[in-house]
Amino acid sequence: MENYYIENVKLEIGNKATDWTPAPEDTQGEIDDLKDTTANQGQIIQTQESRLSDLEINTNAITATVQRVQTETKTSLEGVEKSVQELTEQVSLSLTSDQVNIAIEKKLSEGVETVKTATGFTFDEEGLTVSKTGSEMSTKVTEDGMEVSQNNTPVLVADSQGVQATNLNANTYLIISGKARLEAYGTDRVACYWIGG
Repeated sequence: MENYYIENVKLEIGNKATDWTPAPEDTQGEIDDLKDTTANQGQIIQTQESRLSDLEINTNAITATVQRVQTETKTSLEGVEKSVQELTEQVSLSLTSDQVNIAIEKKLSEGVETVKTATGFTFDEEGLTVSKTGSEMSTKVTEDGMEVSQNNTPVLVADSQGVQATNLNANTYLIISGKARLEAYGTDRVACYWIGG
């Protein structure tokens, strides 16, 4: 003979059935599930907070590294700029007329009558001559004036008598004595304008 058991029977008095309600143990199960879910969510939140904290620490470390690199780069650039400035000052100083004069006087005091540089400058009793090997142009400067030559023929002389030029080309116009101006007029004519008072 088999035995049958009936559990969780709900008995009601009267002829009107009530709505279904959960059993007390079902409610307790849901409460337990909710507690477990809340606990799990709390652990997830703690994990996320920990990750955010680690991320903030890493961000701070990266920021500090970037700032250090920027400072080191700025310091390096300032050092390079200072070195370039010092070098520029040294080069500028080495090209001053006083130092050139001292160098020439030193050479002359050693009994040298002519000082010649690799850049085409020659200092001697005639003055300063600037002429590179193979160049058709040369310039001589003395205490009396200046002479520019082309193939040893003077093309511009400036001295106490004034300025004399060969093949003088005025690209725009030529002013004479501040009173007259010569300039091209059309393609084959020259006009003279009175500009004086």
